[in-house]
Amino acid sequence: MSLQVRSIRRAIELARMLRPQLGSKVELVRARIVNRWFDGEELTGEIDELDKALDRDVTVIDWEANDAELERATAGASNIEEYLRLAEEHRATRERQDVPMVEDFPMHPEDESDEMSDLANVLNFRFVRAGRRWRGEDVTLRQVIEEAVHAHLATGRSSST
Repeated sequence: MSLQVRSIRRAIELARMLRPQLGSKVELVRARIVNRWFDGEELTGEIDELDKALDRDVTVIDWEANDAELERATAGASNIEEYLRLAEEHRATRERQDVPMVEDFPMHPEDESDEMSDLANVLNFRFVRAGRRWRGEDVTLRQVIEEAVHAHLATGRSSST
């Protein structure tokens, strides 16, 4: 089954509504998202024209390939210190990489809650990134997530003291 919606809110609410109705045999295994906002003037034809953006220049994310890339980057390590250094160098080269315009990525249904909180987090972080880029900021998804984590930790520390 494939569902196509035009908003993050609709996607999350639809997933939350369908999960109890369809049961545990139906799992969200992949998601596809256009990682940008659309201007109202971009809709020059029928609404179907906007939907076609989901099928243009799609980048399919493969976590196993990413893991294999890390393995190749650290293959020459002869001890743990060297492995950590090579892994950090690999991470640093990827730090400024951002999500592609149209991203098709795997979900982890075995870890998903009944409230679909993993899906909500994945989509909401991308929504924030798209909004900030819409306003002209050159921000990556990684930066958005790191900022949210730091803000959460700072809030948690201040409320516990």
